[in-house]
Amino acid sequence: MKEKCFTLDVLESECLFWESKERAKEQAEKILAEYRDMAASDGWPEEEGYCVTSDTEWDAGELRRAALCYLRNTTSKVPAKWPWNDEYWKPTKDPVCRLVKAGALIAAEIDRLIR
Repeated sequence: MKEKCFTLDVLESECLFWESKERAKEQAEKILAEYRDMAASDGWPEEEGYCVTSDTEWDAGELRRAALCYLRNTTSKVPAKWPWNDEYWKPTKDPVCRLVKAGALIAAEIDRLIR
């Protein structure tokens, strides 16, 4: 049986509890856009940081830890649990942006697990 991947169709069909499917889709699109940016190695060289083609290598919880770092930290200081080189820490004070970054990393972890 083929596993479901993190797609808008899957997300939309399983998000009936949200008041507005349209709003849910907009939020999911933000996360997927961030995920695509990461997949394009948006400043994260494959040999040093995150890249979707190498995310199978991150099997020690790195993607989850990175997501948690974005959720928990509001300062520019690199968290002690950040799994990659300090230069790849891209903090933001905007809570929505932090959630989007964390969501993209969680999506990457989901994809890694079902591949």
